[in-house]
Amino acid sequence: MAPCIEAMQKSAICSASACLASLPFGILRGKLADPIRGDKPYQTIATDDIGAFVALAFERPAEFTGKELEIAGSELTNLEAAKVFSRVLGKPVRFQKLPLPLVRLVLGREFYLMFRWFNEAGFKADITALRRRYPEVHLHTLEEWLRAEGWHKRARRVRAPKA
Repeated sequence: MAPCIEAMQKSAICSASACLASLPFGILRGKLADPIRGDKPYQTIATDDIGAFVALAFERPAEFTGKELEIAGSELTNLEAAKVFSRVLGKPVRFQKLPLPLVRLVLGREFYLMFRWFNEAGFKADITALRRRYPEVHLHTLEEWLRAEGWHKRARRVRAPKA
């Protein structure tokens, strides 16, 4: 494996598409349930943006080989993310914190440790500096990514269950 790609893998941030892959149904029904605190800034990156950095690493190996680069395109708290989902979906989405002990019980130790780390530390990419240093990479915000993935259209197809 090329050293520049290996470096990219070691510094991987939770990609928006990977993290949100298991959440759409709840979000489309108006609930963003997550073990990360509502007030904790949380960085994500679109998989297309990761790919753009990988392409740059191949184009400019001297710039990336042996380097570690923390990348992200968006940084929001879950409370802010719920507002973005609300705006994109055109309906209210509220945040609900999942208790970490529940994560440990249902998802296991590895997920528990990961979410505990997100709550305590989390990734620290300098998104402003990344945008300035790599203007050729369009780092998508959560809202841009949701719209590009068609979330605004999905909301029309999901209805709340009848009581």
